[in-house]
Amino acid sequence: MNNVNVPRAEKIMAALTTERKQGVELSTAEIKRIVREAYPEIPESSILPADFCRNHKNADPFSGKYPLFDKVGPDKYVFLGK
Repeated sequence: MNNVNVPRAEKIMAALTTERKQGVELSTAEIKRIVREAYPEIPESSILPADFCRNHKNADPFSGKYPLFDKVGPDKYVFLGK
């Protein structure tokens, strides 16, 4: 089993927690900016908030397994925090 999403999820969680974004509505661009500032080694193209939603699923087999966000609109997510 490929666990690449586990460390990525942990890094996304850490970056957004450090920025005190729990409960805040964020766009995909904002999420990518915050994560890339903290972890520049993560390619921007691999930061996909929809893969980490508890209320939204997509075709990725890991979709929803590491819930970090609620999707609240097109390109809008609320960070759930810890």
